[in-house]
Amino acid sequence: MPVPVQVAYKAIGKPEVGVNNYQGFMPGKTNVLRKGWSRDGAKALESDIRIDHDVEIKVRDGCRLYLDIYRPADFPEKIPIIIGWSCYGKNSHQEWYELYCDKHADTELHAYFDRFLKGLDNDFESSTPKVRWSALQFGDREAIDNIVYTDFPIPSTEYREMFLHKDGLKESPANAATTAVYGSENGKSHAAFNHTFAEKTRLVGLPKAILYMSCLDHNDMNVYVILRKADKEGKALMHLCFPLAATPVKSIAEIPEAQRQSTNLHMGSVGILRASHRAFDAKKSIHPQFPFHPHEIEEKIKPGDVVKLEIGIWAMGNDFDAGESISVQVSGQMPIIAEYSAFSEARPAHELNKGQHRIHIGPKYPSSIILPFVPL
Repeated sequence: MPVPVQVAYKAIGKPEVGVNNYQGFMPGKTNVLRKGWSRDGAKALESDIRIDHDVEIKVRDGCRLYLDIYRPADFPEKIPIIIGWSCYGKNSHQEWYELYCDKHADTELHAYFDRFLKGLDNDFESSTPKVRWSALQFGDREAIDNIVYTDFPIPSTEYREMFLHKDGLKESPANAATTAVYGSENGKSHAAFNHTFAEKTRLVGLPKAILYMSCLDHNDMNVYVILRKADKEGKALMHLCFPLAATPVKSIAEIPEAQRQSTNLHMGSVGILRASHRAFDAKKSIHPQFPFHPHEIEEKIKPGDVVKLEIGIWAMGNDFDAGESISVQVSGQMPIIAEYSAFSEARPAHELNKGQHRIHIGPKYPSSIILPFVPL
């Protein structure tokens, strides 16, 4: 399903020669890396590779991209350019593992190229399911991959709204008004709402949080929601993005803290929204569970006023055994492992959270989470 890409309108800085290895704009320049060439201990090239620098590529919206093209030096034909991105194009493994270690992925990719780039009449379209999904098990258990569905979102999905209570998630709103509070400036502070499954359950698709929130200390809020899985003892679990057999460890617990990154460990699906950008366009939303925020207006909040936030959350695919739980955690800081923080500039003060955030619960403010249940 196509996703409405939210475009960044602020121009990035112009590249500078010598910064990040940028060597300047050199259209028309060509050079060849000879067979056997290697750098930084990488595998040596098996053939001569030609590099055409800053080749102009016109895309359908009128923009021009300039890319360096690498190809075998003795290949004279023009080659097609594909620029594609999809947040639904991955399974339970990190993409680099598939690229280098999964022979089936390589075979299927070549069949795709043969069909759509070379026009070969193979059976790619007839033999490839429209939708394949993975159900993560979390912990040291391997995911269940290649679950075939007829469409996405899955037609048989039952979207169940579960309401926030002080003591967890329930099927109806709380009778009495109350609030849950967390420190928005503290990365370890969050409000958690848990539900334990009585039977084996599968959640696949688009979750959404509906939160009624306020802040006494500031005129805006950056709100983060993560869906964590917990085992039968209540311990929060993570998913390893590689098969354990392909790693030097036998358990996630053996991975040193310094080597834990979001590229190898998945903590759960995340949703993010700045309260002043809460407006969304239902007509442009691909699904009621995935609100499209045009970011055309900024609506600051009067301190203490309660606002309704509809927060789309990354598509999920999780299995739960009886006795396992889902934990809806709301916080003021990014709740995943962020290994790139050293490369990120500090945000300006007016964009930062301040003080406590309050989640309002009860008949007037029925804060909830909507989860996508599918048949097993």
